[in-house]
Order: sequence, then C-alpha cells, then structure tokens
Amino acid sequence: MGVISNVHAVTEALPAAHGRADLLFVGNYVHMPNRDAARHFVADIWPLVQPQVPGAVVRFAGLPVPEVEALAAPGVLITGHVPDLAPLYAASRVAIAPLRFGAGIKGKVLEAMGNGLPVVMTPVAAEGTGAVDGEHARIAATPAAFADAVVALHTDDVQWLRLAQAGQRLVGERFSYAAVKSALAATLAALEARR
Repeated sequence: MGVISNVHAVTEALPAAHGRADLLFVGNYVHMPNRDAARHFVADIWPLVQPQVPGAVVRFAGLPVPEVEALAAPGVLITGHVPDLAPLYAASRVAIAPLRFGAGIKGKVLEAMGNGLPVVMTPVAAEGTGAVDGEHARIAATPAAFADAVVALHTDDVQWLRLAQAGQRLVGERFSYAAVKSALAATLAALEARR
C-alpha cells in the first residue's frame, strides 16, 4: 500500500534567479526546533555567509517569539506572521532550513521547493522529502558546509536554476495534489481488491 504524505501546490510559473536577493526561513517559532534553527543560523552560519555575500539579508517569517525577535539586527529581519508567503517566495533567492532536531516531513521545505525556490537544509530538514544533495536541493550537515551552499546558490545562477527546477519537479512527482490523489486511488483500489 502507498503512503499518503504532505500535499503541496506547485507553481506554474517557471523560476528565474534574476531580481532575487533575500534568504528566507519560514516557521512557527513557538515550535522549539524552529526557534533553535533561527538562533543556530544567526550565531553559527550567518557570520560565514555575510562576508561572502555583501548586502545579503536573511528574513525570518512566521509567528515570532521574544527569543527570535531579539535576533533582529542589520541584515537579519524578523517579519512575523505573513498571511501570504507567495510574494516572499517570489522575491527570495534561497530558502533555508537549518534544523538540528525535529520529526516528520518539513512542510516549509516542500512549500519552498514547490514555489521554485531552491533550499539549503540540514539532513534533519531533508528527512522524508526524497531530496538528494546537489540534485534537488543542497543538504549540509555543518555550519561551514551550509554557508558554502547558501553562498553558491546566491552567486551561481546556473546551479540556482537547476535546483529550482528539480525541486519543483520533485514536489510535483511526489507531493502534489495529483500525485497524492493517484497514491490514494491506488491504495483504495488495493484495499478493495483484498475484500
């Protein structure tokens, strides 16, 4: 029997690197894995990225808490709740998911990929997505590797476009409404056949 997973929309617009700038992390920061990831990124990864990408900005979107609001600084924007993330996905250059712990498939990762935004994530954030490092996204286990992946996607339009398109395809094939509908139909048919 098939497994029915998260369901995510895939934008029809073809991704393009031109005019994009920010790094984007989406999360409910009441949830401890997201709060820890925000602190970890600002303390351990962002100082490695900033000198290599002057003028870059990292934006934390989602329900904030005082601990995350305290991270605000030049180049670190705490946006808070955003009713429609589409404009942020369209304007951002790289989605980040620097999670160090947590469980389940991360909706933030699949949503960004479905919107044609390349993702740099930790192995924890990649769990259950089927993403392969360098093929669908960048998966990095250390702060230095994470920073290098962010810088590469911020500066290399060819890699950016390849991963944007591959990530979108991955979501379309495994997590789109059509893919989940097909998996559900196959599961129901298998159950019916066993009756």
